[in-house]
Amino acid sequence: VMGMFVLWVSWYAFNSAFALSILKSGELLAALLAWNTSMAAVGGCLGGFIFCMLFRPHLEVGVLVNSTLSGLVAITSCCDVATSRSSLCIGSIAGFFIYP
Repeated sequence: VMGMFVLWVSWYAFNSAFALSILKSGELLAALLAWNTSMAAVGGCLGGFIFCMLFRPHLEVGVLVNSTLSGLVAITSCCDVATSRSSLCIGSIAGFFIYP
């Protein structure tokens, strides 16, 4: 679980710092990228929660951790063009279809 949080924090640097390094005034884009990264991670965890409630007898932390990371992976390439609602949907779909 601790490794997931380290990767999650690193994802902000990976997504947001890119906009700050390329653009002179990329603060708004960096904020959007950080927000979309957060929404996708939350959506991934939500998708994993729904997966556990439907297909598992109990809630498993490993599934939630893996689904959160899958939400982060899914949003990385389209983070700058996604809206907050689509980021949540992308993360939820990626989190739901993960096979732990």
